[in-house]
Amino acid sequence: LNSFLEGFYDIIPKRLISIFNEQELELLISGLPNVDIEDLRANTEYHKYNPTSLQ
Repeated sequence: LNSFLEGFYDIIPKRLISIFNEQELELLISGLPNVDIEDLRANTEYHKYNPTSLQ
């Protein structure tokens, strides 16, 4: 548990935890539950690839 908390506090310092509620912490850790694919495409910068490149 101590190792987990050390890593967690490296990401979100202990002194800042109290300013977030549980929903905000979940959003910080997990991100948005849904991804808007069109928004992702519109805001993606390609380097050495393009939208039609094979994976």
